[in-house]
Amino acid sequence: MLESLLQYRRRIARKKDKPLFRIFGSRPLLELAEKNR
Repeated sequence: MLESLLQYRRRIARKKDKPLFRIFGSRPLLELAEKNR
């Protein structure tokens, strides 16, 4: 799960989609990572 999320975040970062980046920002991903752990 974490690997897919990181890859998805990298794709968004490369595309620089601001709305998507806001929805899937660093904080939500960190929260999901902590929950998955």
